[in-house]
Amino acid sequence: DHLDSIEQIKSNFSSNTRNEIKRNYEDTKYEIFDKKNYKKEQIFEMMNFHTKISGKKTRSKQSWKQNEEMILNDKGFLIKVIYKDILVSYSLFFYNNVTCRYFSSVSDRDYYKQIRNIHHKTIWTAINFAKKRCKFFNVGIITIFNKKNITDKKINIEKFKKKFKG
Repeated sequence: DHLDSIEQIKSNFSSNTRNEIKRNYEDTKYEIFDKKNYKKEQIFEMMNFHTKISGKKTRSKQSWKQNEEMILNDKGFLIKVIYKDILVSYSLFFYNNVTCRYFSSVSDRDYYKQIRNIHHKTIWTAINFAKKRCKFFNVGIITIFNKKNITDKKINIEKFKKKFKG
């Protein structure tokens, strides 16, 4: 039900996920950038970070510019995670007055030991932000049908989605 309180939403998560989002790490900030505080071309900071982390350019600059247009048109927002003044993650979300959808992210895995819950807390931050703006939040559907023909990365993404249980 889209009228669930934040606490009701959290109660649907796996117990491990609930524990992870409670945990706070010193020197870690989660910053939200939407139409109100987004700085022009900030999306290219995410693009450059993505290129650095993945070791290659995976999307055209124009596709990133379209993501920026989403934000400028109040149809998207970014969450930037800073640890000890170092950029460690960026996530992009699409939203309208009905739904919010997790769109994409990039994170430096070298910091996973220092900030175990980086993605859990990012999704939780996004849910709290979106709750005031739309009715539903979509992390993504579970898509595994045949585990023999799927990469470890995709299996891990599916496991992560399951933790939020709908």
